[in-house]
Amino acid sequence: MGLARREDPPWLAIHRALDKGGWDTYYPQACFILCPAASDAAHGWPAAPTVALRVRLRRLWQLRLFAADGRMGTYPGSNNSTQLAIRPAATTVGVQGVLAWRYVWVGLGPSINFDRLVESAGATHQTARANHAGAALSAGMTFPQSQPWYFMAVVERRIAGSVDAPAMPVAGAPAIAAMRVPVSYTLLAIGMGWRR
Repeated sequence: MGLARREDPPWLAIHRALDKGGWDTYYPQACFILCPAASDAAHGWPAAPTVALRVRLRRLWQLRLFAADGRMGTYPGSNNSTQLAIRPAATTVGVQGVLAWRYVWVGLGPSINFDRLVESAGATHQTARANHAGAALSAGMTFPQSQPWYFMAVVERRIAGSVDAPAMPVAGAPAIAAMRVPVSYTLLAIGMGWRR
């Protein structure tokens, strides 16, 4: 199981779009000292469950296949009594070349990303989707080394592209402006594995 680092770019892009129609009631409109980041307005667990398989090729080289679903949380908003929620996410499938030495390893390789942005405002819903080629860079540690079952800690940067969402009309409220939301993220994962 992994947690995605809550970074500003997705939430700042959402804030800018919502601010145009008066939907962003959470992120401060004017701030001069000790201003919060746009990511502070987001809530929910940015979870990214991951499944991976590593195959030894040579003494130090391995191949890592992985699949993950990175959900970054929810950005709230409102306009009068109409509540808004925007949820960016990226499902990623990738392959990496891995250099492993004892307890540590690093991996790099291409990925395919199925990005989405779900918008809900009152009874109105819209889902924007995009598919992008990307990349994943990982560094990990496994222990113990000599047992079939082991624990693993991984830090991974997943470059997943952006989602373009068209403007969304909302009955009885201003339209939500079109937005381009980046969905790349950095992941910290802790898990368990089994080796043959």
